[in-house]
Amino acid sequence: MRALLILWFTPLVAAFGWYFLSLADVGRTFGGVYLSRDLNEGVFLVYGELLGVEPDRLPAMLAAGIGLDTALVTGIVAFRRRRRIAAWWAGRAVERHSVQGR
Repeated sequence: MRALLILWFTPLVAAFGWYFLSLADVGRTFGGVYLSRDLNEGVFLVYGELLGVEPDRLPAMLAAGIGLDTALVTGIVAFRRRRRIAAWWAGRAVERHSVQGR
């Protein structure tokens, strides 16, 4: 399970890190061409051309895809840990009722 979360989280950090650093044009200070706004725009122009979509729509499409992936990974983790979650929820309900009964 830990490997699944690491394999899911690492590319997200790398992609979002590159996107926001290149969007801020950090390449002028450090990072050279890789973190430049020109490369950011070039990458999205190529992806937009390949997909037949306006390049301005791609960040929102990527965010929606990442949101769906996050929901799927969260669902898988919750399904695998459903007994622990149910026990925690039941214990929480018992504690809440015992506190109200005082």
